[in-house]
Amino acid sequence: MNKSETFGLVIYIVSILCCSGAFVAVGIYSFKRKDPMNFWTFSNVPAEKVSDIPGYNRANGKMWFVAALVIATNIPFAFYDLFVAGMVLVAMCAIGLPCLIITYNKICKKYFV
Repeated sequence: MNKSETFGLVIYIVSILCCSGAFVAVGIYSFKRKDPMNFWTFSNVPAEKVSDIPGYNRANGKMWFVAALVIATNIPFAFYDLFVAGMVLVAMCAIGLPCLIITYNKICKKYFV
């Protein structure tokens, strides 16, 4: 492995860890919130709409922790081949985003009044 390949590997791993770290941060933030956590940017979930706010926020936090874990599982692919890791990441995002939306909708069905 030459210097440019090593540099690319380091950049890729740091990027994946930053993304996973951001998801973990959102999960922790969700656990600590007193009011309902929102999923969509600039949306606001009224407290009157949620039957169990701590449960709703825990479910949101768990969803983000799982997303962080899934993204982090891409790191071993980078040691095999960066191109393969990139393609796996694209597939993870293409599948993961709809999964996040579906999971959030299930959380809403469970906790919304």
